[in-house]
This record gives sequence, C-alpha cells and structure tokens, in this order.
Amino acid sequence: MIRHIVLWKIDASYSQTEKENAVQLIYKSLTGMKGKIDELKSLAVHINSDEAEDSNFDIILETTFNSMADLNRYIEHPEHQKVSQIIKEVKKTRAAIDYLI
Repeated sequence: MIRHIVLWKIDASYSQTEKENAVQLIYKSLTGMKGKIDELKSLAVHINSDEAEDSNFDIILETTFNSMADLNRYIEHPEHQKVSQIIKEVKKTRAAIDYLI
C-alpha cells in the first residue's frame, strides 16, 4: 500500500479571516472526495492548531492507496482535479511524500 501525505501553507498575504476561510474551503473540498474516487482507500484531513507556530503548515491530507498506479489514477481523477484547482488558488507552499506502508 502507498501512503500519500500532502501539506499546504496558505498565502501569507491573506488576512486571518481569509486564511481561516481558505483552510475551511480546502478541508470541505478534500473531505468531499470521500466515496467519489474508487482508488482512494482512506482519507484524513487535519488543520494546524491555532496555538501552533505560524511557520507550520496550515492543513494536511493523509490518503492511502493500494498501489502507485492507483495514486496516479487518483491524481488524474476529475474530482481530485477540481479540488486541486481550488487549493492552487490559495496555497503558497506545498509539500508531499509518498511511501510504502
């Protein structure tokens, strides 16, 4: 199995309210993929604590797939593409890792 983890940091030019709204939009968009993409075996989304350092990433996605081929099909899936476009509009930085579990 493959674990795919992605972290995003929201653009620093956003006000605190805009940042919170962007994080909530991302959260709802990501969790909305559940049940819509067959290759996606598990999905969890977490928001950074308000008490954590500002240098931390703002939101994290943890997903699991049976294979790298399934991960690649997920990446190309129209539902994922739609969510990816939403995130691209508000993110400043992205980090990701894919590893065997």
